[in-house]
Amino acid sequence: MFNPLVSIIIPVYNGSNYMKEAIDSALAQTYKNIEIIVVNDGSTDNTDEIARSYGDKIRYFKKENGGVATALNLAIKEAKGDYISWLSHDDVYYKNKIEAQIEVLNKLEDKNTILYSDYTFINKKSRTKSYFCIESFNPLHKLKLPLYPILNGLIHGCTLLIPKKCFFEVDFFDEKLKTTQDYDLWFKMFPKYKIHYVQEFLVKSRTHNNQGSKIISSAKSEADELWINMISQITKHDILELEGSEYAFYQKVHNLMQGAKYEKAAQWVKNKLDNIKNNLVYKKDVKVSIIIPFYNRIELLKQAIKSVLNQTHSNFELLLINDFSNSDISEIKEIIKQDSRIYLYDNKFKKGASGARNTGISLAKGDYIAFLDSDDCFAPEKIEKQLNFMITNDYMVSNTYYQLNKSGKFIIPKYIKVNEIVYPKIISGCSIATPTVMINSVVFKEFGYKFNENYSYGEDVCLWIDIAKYFTIKTLQEPLTTVNRYGSNTIDCAHKLLKGCSNIFSHVVNEDTFEFYSDNLYDLLKFNMNIIQKNQTSKKKNIFYKFKLSRLIYRIVFRPFLKKKYGKQIVKIRFDRKYL
Repeated sequence: MFNPLVSIIIPVYNGSNYMKEAIDSALAQTYKNIEIIVVNDGSTDNTDEIARSYGDKIRYFKKENGGVATALNLAIKEAKGDYISWLSHDDVYYKNKIEAQIEVLNKLEDKNTILYSDYTFINKKSRTKSYFCIESFNPLHKLKLPLYPILNGLIHGCTLLIPKKCFFEVDFFDEKLKTTQDYDLWFKMFPKYKIHYVQEFLVKSRTHNNQGSKIISSAKSEADELWINMISQITKHDILELEGSEYAFYQKVHNLMQGAKYEKAAQWVKNKLDNIKNNLVYKKDVKVSIIIPFYNRIELLKQAIKSVLNQTHSNFELLLINDFSNSDISEIKEIIKQDSRIYLYDNKFKKGASGARNTGISLAKGDYIAFLDSDDCFAPEKIEKQLNFMITNDYMVSNTYYQLNKSGKFIIPKYIKVNEIVYPKIISGCSIATPTVMINSVVFKEFGYKFNENYSYGEDVCLWIDIAKYFTIKTLQEPLTTVNRYGSNTIDCAHKLLKGCSNIFSHVVNEDTFEFYSDNLYDLLKFNMNIIQKNQTSKKKNIFYKFKLSRLIYRIVFRPFLKKKYGKQIVKIRFDRKYL
């Protein structure tokens, strides 16, 4: 049974108005293995009298006034608990605050994880003013990034539950700081440990006119210095992970600083923005790696190569990945001899489209990477226009519209007409054709993305889903690629669609936040079933494919998941009608 001792620490300075309510909320916790430490930071009111009235229900310390950081540090050093939970003397805990967090920790493998949660605002009369629900306006997958909640101002120190060892391994609160000692320490501490967001209101945060941030004259200048210091230390990797591009990151931070009225920090960030914008200029010398995997189909490949050689942006390398073809490729070798920008690489065994593209990614030397299938073609200006679109806007990932060639009839599918593709919307419907995609090579090199080689269908969508978690995929609304659709029979198409749908479903279910995307998963099934129905010629076939889809998804997705979560004993489940 996981039942650690938790130390609730309450620093107090002239807190007679509210401290009794704070201490009472700590004593009322439903989790009983706690100790309560109250530190009187040189108060001049009747704080001492109130604290002593609790007798041995609390551990009480009295010291000369030195600021909240000194009181917190004293309490942490005196604490006997394995975990530290800070409670400001003017705030209040919900009665299940500690219990809810211990329950979460009990389920986590790493017990050194730092927890934070939602909170409510109350006024000086303890009446609820508003709710601060973090997940309602932030992407869930980013809330586990150590710097995201800090740089977006989401952390309330009293919602935290921190392993005590973290303070001894990293640092204590900086006693020179009067109002920013909390964020200064979280910025140092969070990146060294896992963090976990608890979706529950656990603290009531009181707003009143006597708060330190409102009455301490140095509060604003201290905040300016804190933010400039934090932002200047952020690495490019963190910036990309947080907001997808440098320009987007600094634009967001600038808006935050302006909203908080930190003029000095806002100007500092604006200078960074101006420098970035001045460098966002398309240049002919930017190198693009174009990857074409192929397996036989040499005549079609020749047309694809020709479309690359006709590009108006000439600084490219063309990587042809031969996925163990058994056709004669002598004609391809002759083309290669005529252009030094073309390279041929042979896979030693058949890896499939995913494996062949991954080979190309590992060999690419360009600043950007583009993909083209061996039976499709680029418009002559495709690379130049898309590269210009990305560079001048500081986009890391983009796709374009495309035209579909059905036996000589060219159409632009209605479902591709979007402006941008974001997570989790991309789960339910992906309008991206692989030959329309261009990605800054940093995305692959720094984050290790690659195509899933275990999937024969839907592997591209799974990669776009992963990338869309951290990078908004911007769409250039112009058809710059021709995707050729040759005469596959209806049964083959339906089978591929079913397998692809199941692979995507399985891929998302394996995410630790998948339960929050049930609507997107349902829309994915519905979208695919609608396409299948439109391509069937009889009611009998529709029923057959509905049955096949439900069996396939149960076998590939639900059964392994249920085994993993509930063990070997699995009862038969009946599919909800809406899935059929």
